Amino acid sequence: MSAERSGFEQLEDQDPRRAWTWALFGLILPIAAFALDAGVQIDPILWGGPPGLGLGRRTGLLGLRQLVVYALLGLSLLGTTSALFRPRTLLLNGATIALLTLAVLFALAHAIAYVPLLPAFVWGLLLLGLGALGFAPYLALLAWLSQLVDCLRRQARLSQGRLRWALTPLLAGPALIALALSPLAVQQRALERIRGGDPAHVRAGLAQLGPLARWSRGELAALYADLEAESQVRLRNHYLELFDRDVHDDMPSRLR
Repeated sequence: MSAERSGFEQLEDQDPRRAWTWALFGLILPIAAFALDAGVQIDPILWGGPPGLGLGRRTGLLGLRQLVVYALLGLSLLGTTSALFRPRTLLLNGATIALLTLAVLFALAHAIAYVPLLPAFVWGLLLLGLGALGFAPYLALLAWLSQLVDCLRRQARLSQGRLRWALTPLLAGPALIALALSPLAVQQRALERIRGGDPAHVRAGLAQLGPLARWSRGELAALYADLEAESQVRLRNHYLELFDRDVHDDMPSRLR
C-alpha cells in the first residue's frame, strides 16, 4: 500500500536518528520503566501514597487506579507510535496530536511526582545503572513534546494554516485525561465517605462505589484499620462477599 493511500509517510522518509531517539525515549524506555516498577512499586501516581519502594499505606494490589494509569500509558504509546509513521492526513495527524498532548501531560505529571526521588535515582545510576529508568519520565516528556511540535507543524501545513485543526486535537488530549480520571473521582468520593468511620458512612460509601468496589480492593483494605469495630465488621463482610478473601490478608503489612 502506498503512503498516499495509507495516510502515513514511510519511515525511511524521515531523519533516522530522530526516529530512533523518539522510539528509544518515547516508546522503549517508558515500557521498561513501568515493567520494572511493577516489581518495586515506586511510582506514586501508579500506586498512590508517598513515593518510595511500596511504603506507606499502599497494598500493591491492582485496581482502578492502576487500570486508569496503564490505560493512559497505552494511549501515550499509541500516540508516539503513530507519530513515528508521520501521519499525513488531517484526521490521522489530528488524532496523533490529541494522543501526544495526553502523553505530554502524563509525562509531566510523573516528572513532577518523581522530583523527591531524583537523589535516589542518581545513586542508583551510579551504583547499578538501573537508576537511569528513574529518569524515564523526563526523557519521555522531551521525546513526546518534540513529536507533538513536529505533528503540529505538519498539521499547520496540511490545514493551510487553519487554526481550529490544531486547537481541537490539542484540547482533546486533556478531555481524554478528564474522561479517564472520572471513575477515579467517583471512587475517591466514596472512599472518603467510608473513611468517615461510622456504619452509615460505610454503608453509603459502599453503595456509592457500586461496581467500582470490585476495582477498589487495595483501597478498601488500606482503609479497614481506620474504621470503628462495627464498621470494620460491615466492610469485612462486604469484602469477603466481593473478593472471597479476608480483608486482613490484603492489608498493608505495617497496618496488620
